[in-house]
Formats: sequence, structure tokens, C-alpha cells
Amino acid sequence: MNPIYTGKDVSYIDTKQAQRSAESLLVDAEMFATFAALHGAKYPYAALDKAWRQLVFGAHHDAITGSESDQVYLDLLTTWRDAWDVGAGVLRASLDHLAGQLELPPSDAAPVAVFNPSAWDRRDLVTVPVTDVPASSVEVLGPDGQLVPCVIDNVARAADGTITSADVTFVAEVPGIGHSAGWQVRASSGSSSAWQDEPDQFVIESAEHLLEVDPRRGGCVSRWYDKRADRELLQAGEVGNELVVMQEYSAHPKFHEGPWHLVPTGEVLAH
Repeated sequence: MNPIYTGKDVSYIDTKQAQRSAESLLVDAEMFATFAALHGAKYPYAALDKAWRQLVFGAHHDAITGSESDQVYLDLLTTWRDAWDVGAGVLRASLDHLAGQLELPPSDAAPVAVFNPSAWDRRDLVTVPVTDVPASSVEVLGPDGQLVPCVIDNVARAADGTITSADVTFVAEVPGIGHSAGWQVRASSGSSSAWQDEPDQFVIESAEHLLEVDPRRGGCVSRWYDKRADRELLQAGEVGNELVVMQEYSAHPKFHEGPWHLVPTGEVLAH
């Protein structure tokens, strides 16, 4: 309870997340760097050694648990960031090298290779940034040459309506500790995403659920209907994923200690 140890009894969740994120990234980077080395790349011993030393340095009980003081928190943020940046650089270089070994058929479309670091087969979302598309939309072709449903987000357009930049998201199936090549993202004059090209439609549904969002409230989920149970999961007037700010006491209301105690007053601000 002094100026040196301000922040006591505060749990910094972002330090726990930073440590775990950097650990997971480095494990993936080591694995793909090993595969890349088997295909002629130089193994990044020094970079990976440095990154792991940074994580080990911040793995003591007053850091990795998130219960450190403010000074320790500020000192360690740079080590976690450094470890993550080094791991990200190694992973990117390794995947670039491995992707360069793939033999892809000639095509005017942008080829995409998807890598899976998990030991099991995965079916997951893949997001690909595209730039300077000479068309009003894009579409995705799977390895079998068939069109794959996709969603286009963060679209920026030129004066003539062509796409200058966008994020294209689709579902890919990739074997465990492997890759799937042959995906293609190409220009299209049609509509690839009802959410992007038909902004008046804010409902999406599957065989099990129906979701509706409210654009007037920043895209909050205004309706969630469970078809299997024939039940509305949100009550009238409720919204999902709404940003709520909970006011806190400036000092503990009973013990009158400093602002490091996270005690809400009960007052809630919501948009």
C-alpha cells in the first residue's frame, strides 16, 4: 500500500493472455521452422532462443499470474511483446519458405495455401486480405475448383467501384500438421456476400438458429432464436454483445484503500 507497489490485488488478464499467446505462437513457429529447415531454410536458432528466454524471464509467480505490481507490469510488457514479435517473424518466414515449395497450377487468381499447426484435422475460418481487385466483388474457389461461400469485410473501393482492399473469409478443411493448397481468390462481378452487398438484410440463419442484428446499435445482436427448442434466447429489449461500462469506486468503500481494488458501484452505462 505505497507508491512503489501501486496496483496490488489487481489481476492483469492481458499479461496471462500475452504469455499464453506468445507460447502458442512460438510452438507453431518452431514446428514450421523445422519443416522449413528440412526444405533448405536456415533454422533460426538465435531468434527462437531469445524469444523463449523472454518468456521464461516473465514466468515467475508475480508476473505470469497477472498479480504483479504496476512497475513489474510495465517492465514485462516489452518482453512479452518482443517474444511475440520474434515468434511471428519466424512463423511468417517459415510459412513463406514452405509455400514457395508448393507447385500450384497457373492461374489469374490469387493462390492461397492454408497451414494447420494442430495435430488434428481442422475445419475453420480463414481470412485472406486482398488488394487492387479489378472488379466490384471477389469469389473463392476450393481445391476442387468449386465455388466456396465467403464473406467480404472491410471493403474499400475506388471511384469506379473496384475493390482497393478487403478481407475475404471462408471455411477451409486442413489435415493435422499439414496444409491445403489450391484455394483461389479471384475477381467477380457477382455478389459473394449478402451481408456486404445487401446492407438492408441483417438476418442470418441456419437449421438450428436465427440471428438478427441491429445496425442502429452498432451491429448488436437483437434477436437470437433457437429453432430446435422453439425459444427466443434474448428477452424483449435485450441485446447481445453490447458494450457495457460498469462504474467503480475511486477507493474501497469500506477499507478506504486505493483505486487498485476493482469494486463496481452498481452504476451501469450502456449504449
